[in-house]
Amino acid sequence: MLKNILVTLCILGLTACSSSKSDSDRQLEKAKEEVALNSCIEKGVKYYQDIGSYPTLSTGESADLKIREKCDFNINMFD
Repeated sequence: MLKNILVTLCILGLTACSSSKSDSDRQLEKAKEEVALNSCIEKGVKYYQDIGSYPTLSTGESADLKIREKCDFNINMFD
């Protein structure tokens, strides 16, 4: 019985600690991530335009899809 109470208190304590970010902090973080993703995509479009492979790559793939894939993998891909 005592063990169950201690486990419950530990879980509640950990849950309280993990939710330390406020909703506004989470929204701000999400907005920053979106801005960074859009910036990466813009740089990717410019890169493929500069090498003459936009909107379709030489492989026949859509450059937009490839850019999104690369930016989702690494936000600094085109820096």
